[in-house]
Amino acid sequence: MNESENRQDANGGENGKDRRQVLRTERDWRELLDRAERETARFLKFYEASFQISEEERNFNGDRLDHCALSMGWHLSVESSDGAEDVPAEEFSAEPSPSQEFPAVYSLHNLPESIAVSAIYHFACARWQRLWKTPYAGKLSARSASALAESLAFAQRDMLLAIDAEDAMEFGLAICLMKNVHSALNCHFAEMECLPTAVNDDDYTNLIRELRCALMDLRDICLRILRDARNEINKTAN
Repeated sequence: MNESENRQDANGGENGKDRRQVLRTERDWRELLDRAERETARFLKFYEASFQISEEERNFNGDRLDHCALSMGWHLSVESSDGAEDVPAEEFSAEPSPSQEFPAVYSLHNLPESIAVSAIYHFACARWQRLWKTPYAGKLSARSASALAESLAFAQRDMLLAIDAEDAMEFGLAICLMKNVHSALNCHFAEMECLPTAVNDDDYTNLIRELRCALMDLRDICLRILRDARNEINKTAN
């Protein structure tokens, strides 16, 4: 999930400037947006299912994000002694779902990283919506509730902008934006400390646990992109 999977334009080229010159009609773009929504919903389905897996099984199968990426049929980038290397999903133990052909034209919405971020953001928002309906939410101040909503929205916005910057090879911009994301997520975690504990309410406790996991996964994506962008800058410097 670290490498963009639609690097080529309609003519098979790899130049980012060329691929952005491919013209599409409104209907074409509607199809691209619809595809992104379908793929986001598919990733969200795998992500939600991962919380039904036991801790032992999840540890055996590896990282939650990578497990979902494999289920989507994506490729992963793994570290080897020779550097980063793309490894197809078939070489892992997970059973990948049939994946659709990636769009030939550049579309931020259809990048694997964007799909994952959007799906996890929807997951986190859904957990918050359920939390607001619990009696414990009333103990949060209006300021805390506003800060929680803003920090999560800012994190998603800047993550998508950073993914776009990285794909355009603007690695310095990607780093700046992801640092903003890291700060926003840290603020979100800090505000979550205002949430009360409920020892005898398993549903509420599980909501908090799943929300924290989703935020940690967003931060994991943030750190992965930061690492990749810095590696690319170091390559240029050398």
